[in-house]
Amino acid sequence: MQNLLIDRPSEEEKFEIMKKMYYSFPESSSGRYSLPDLRPMDEVYSDFLKRGDSLIVLRSGEEIVGHVHFGPQIDERLAFGRSGHIYHLFVSDIYRRRGAGKLLLSASLEELKRSSYLTVTANTYRLGAGWRLLKSDGFEEKKICFSVGRTHHVADR
Repeated sequence: MQNLLIDRPSEEEKFEIMKKMYYSFPESSSGRYSLPDLRPMDEVYSDFLKRGDSLIVLRSGEEIVGHVHFGPQIDERLAFGRSGHIYHLFVSDIYRRRGAGKLLLSASLEELKRSSYLTVTANTYRLGAGWRLLKSDGFEEKKICFSVGRTHHVADR
């Protein structure tokens, strides 16, 4: 893709990206989560950079057309050795399916590799755009996660 540049966001851009990440939860979860289900934005993202996470943006001129949030795996119980994680990857609609996501994913994987992460994980919903991107870059399915809603009565067992 022409005229696209991998870059770091400014402090002001970081805040705007955090808002976009927050408001994209309904889409990125395929409708599983809605905004009222989430904690407030400042709680969700208050210290993600403090734990060593990174943000990379993709620019077309001065405009940010995509971003990726990645860093160390939060749940070390699931990590084998030193593990990194892709937390959020977003590309504007008009740049999707044109290689922009692959540029962001490659840049984040390269940075994680330089930081000595032995494995990298990512979560996405089956058959969505993220699924196709991760599969095309060599990611493999490793587990299925089950959950139960609040209406399940554990005490009744």
